[in-house]
Amino acid sequence: MRWSIIIIFVCTMLSACSPANGEDIRRENEKVKTNFMNEVTNQLNQGELSNYVSTGLEVDDVESILRGDTTHYGFKLTGKLNKEFESLTEREQYEILKEFDSKSFTKTFDDEQIDYSCEMDSITLSTPSDTFKVSRATSFIIQKNNLYFSPTPTVTAYKILDQVDDSEIYSYMKDQYDKLTNFGENYDPKYHDLLVAEKAAVKFSITAEEAAEIYINYQIRQK
Repeated sequence: MRWSIIIIFVCTMLSACSPANGEDIRRENEKVKTNFMNEVTNQLNQGELSNYVSTGLEVDDVESILRGDTTHYGFKLTGKLNKEFESLTEREQYEILKEFDSKSFTKTFDDEQIDYSCEMDSITLSTPSDTFKVSRATSFIIQKNNLYFSPTPTVTAYKILDQVDDSEIYSYMKDQYDKLTNFGENYDPKYHDLLVAEKAAVKFSITAEEAAEIYINYQIRQK
């Protein structure tokens, strides 16, 4: 039986506004959120995942940025998975979550009153025992707790990537810093920090921001 996905909006107004046009902007923001989440629901209902979502999807966070004349919104969503999903094999679970690799989950509004674009940046779905996260920033590699799974073109549906802890990421980045800066002699923070973070992001299938945060936090813990 297909579960209906009820959209619950929990985010506040997305932009600051003057008292004169505040109500108009609020209505436009609500229209954008409603239309986009309807698009997400429609896409999910075309696949198997909607059979396993037990609660309404919630908007956990929205980030907006102005690109030219268009305001772009990136949505982070959360939801709960039902017992039927827990009963599936690990391979079956990832086959279903792979839907996020094939669906766009984007919507553009271009009419006389609204000029916005929206996309789903990430979605976090949880069971009582596990948390699954799918992120656009990591090319839809699926994260289950502290493990990462990625689609492969082979007969095997998914290849389990080596579990990586912070110390391994830190050691790799420290080694890159030493090689690129001659052990700190040529260190330029504006250049090398981004370069090393991007190298770690590619190697460990995380974002450059995550790599930089891991490096800094690990350094702090060592002090």
